[in-house]
Amino acid sequence: MTTTSEQKEVRDFILASDDNVRTAKAVAEVWLETRNDVVRRFLKALRERIADELRGIEDLRLDSDFANKGRDGGIWVFRTAWSTGGGPTPIVRLSPDSGVSNWYVGVSIDSDSNDTDVGERLQQRLHHGMPPGGRRSAGWPWFRYLEEHRDWAPLVARLHEETGNARELTDDLSGCLVEVAKAAVPVIDAVVATDR
Repeated sequence: MTTTSEQKEVRDFILASDDNVRTAKAVAEVWLETRNDVVRRFLKALRERIADELRGIEDLRLDSDFANKGRDGGIWVFRTAWSTGGGPTPIVRLSPDSGVSNWYVGVSIDSDSNDTDVGERLQQRLHHGMPPGGRRSAGWPWFRYLEEHRDWAPLVARLHEETGNARELTDDLSGCLVEVAKAAVPVIDAVVATDR
C-alpha cells in the first residue's frame, strides 16, 4: 500500500493540471477490469508452470480463470474420472473468497446434488497426509489460507511483472498448489474409486 506521503504526492500530481485530473478519472474507471485482466493473465502463466510441475501425474487436467466472483476464480486441478456421473466432483483449487483477497488452496467438492458422502469421506481421509494448517468447511473437505500472499490487491504490479518473468511469487504459489495436489490426488482417486 502507498504511504501517506506517497498518496499526497500522487494527489498533488493529479491536481497539478486538468489533463491529469481527467487521466486519473479515466484510470479509476478502468482499474477494476484492468486489475482483473492482470490477475487472469497471471493465473494462466501460473497454471502453465503448475502443469509442468505436475506433468508426472497422468490424466490430470488444469484450468484457470478469474471472474472476480469468489469460487469462479482461480486454478483447478482435476481428473475427468473424478466426475461421478452428475454427482459431487472433487477439485484441487487455488481460489479467492472474493475479489483478489483471501486466497486459499484446498480440495473442494463441486456439486448440485445433495449427496454429501464423497465430501464426508474425503474429509476423513484428507485429515492425514496433507500439509499442516488445514481447515474444513461446507464444500471444502480440506483447505488453508495462503498466509504470505493471501491478499493480491497490493501485489497487482508484481503479478503483472511475473506473468512474463516468473520469480518468487510464482514459485511460492505454484509450490503451494503442487504440494496440495500431490498429497490430495491419491486420496481423491481412492475415495472416487470406492463410488464405482
